[in-house]
Amino acid sequence: MLVMAEAQRRYRDQAEHLDGLKSRLARAEAEFFSRKAYTPPDLWLWNTYKKAADFDIKLADAALQRLAKELQRARLEVIARAKDRKLLEKLKENQAKRYEQEERLAEQKEFDESSTLRFKHQDF
Repeated sequence: MLVMAEAQRRYRDQAEHLDGLKSRLARAEAEFFSRKAYTPPDLWLWNTYKKAADFDIKLADAALQRLAKELQRARLEVIARAKDRKLLEKLKENQAKRYEQEERLAEQKEFDESSTLRFKHQDF
């Protein structure tokens, strides 16, 4: 369960990081295009920033996809462990029922033997 919680935390953190990168790029884009005039250095700087930001977003998205797979594996592991635990509980329950039944049969056999011995004893 701790593995799944850790995977969920890492996934959530990465999703927040990706959203932050996207919103930062959107703000920079809005600010850049709100200008009236652009100089060649401004255009070069914007182009360089945009390429770097797009690259960072692609990396963050790839990391998010990897973390999504890890989270899915953790979920499947939790499900498998829950099934195993339920199966084990059912097995223990069946063993307990079988033990109780064997105890009752042994006790009944003992009562039957003592009754038989008493009955035979009265015949003499």
